[in-house]
Amino acid sequence: AGLYTLLAARWVGSTGRVIALEPSAREFARLQTNLALNRLSNVIALCVGAHARPGYARLRIAEPGHEGQNTLGAFAYDIAELRREQIELDTLDRIASAQSLSRVDVVKIDAEGAEPMILEGAGNLLDKFKPLLLIEIVESALRGQGGTRADIAERLCSLGYRFWIFGNTGQPEPAQAIVVDGCNIIAVHPERSDLMAAVAGAAAPPHQDGRS
Repeated sequence: AGLYTLLAARWVGSTGRVIALEPSAREFARLQTNLALNRLSNVIALCVGAHARPGYARLRIAEPGHEGQNTLGAFAYDIAELRREQIELDTLDRIASAQSLSRVDVVKIDAEGAEPMILEGAGNLLDKFKPLLLIEIVESALRGQGGTRADIAERLCSLGYRFWIFGNTGQPEPAQAIVVDGCNIIAVHPERSDLMAAVAGAAAPPHQDGRS
């Protein structure tokens, strides 16, 4: 429905841009409704799914109440399939080029198992811009498309990324490896000192005088 898109649109402000990808026709309609209700002019919504290469695929649409489980692979949980829908696929590299992006700060990926393929199709973007990555890691969803969380870790480590996870307090904590399943991780490249400082600042303990 676009909750993260609405938050991101507020964060980047009128001079920034948010590119929102949603391949499901049902969810894309809800996203567009939300954008209209909030009168957002700094969001570009594309009815397309990110992947390793452009093309088309059949998306499994989950039953109502489980819209977040739409997938190109096997459902991670015991839910019913409503239908299958042919969708367009494209790479983040091609999308960034088509949108003439000169800067990319954050990429959020929650694709129910397609995360390794999305990273594969974002090689130029990651190498050039080194954005902060917020990625959902669910092993059962990854295995449904032939991947594992080790695949994600290996690719990001090869690019020099460092990992953070959300601890019990809800704050980000440094992690040496992706060992937690069913969570979101943050991946930050050390060359992006601005992003590294933001994450480290969020993880810092409160000052003794009560300021945070």
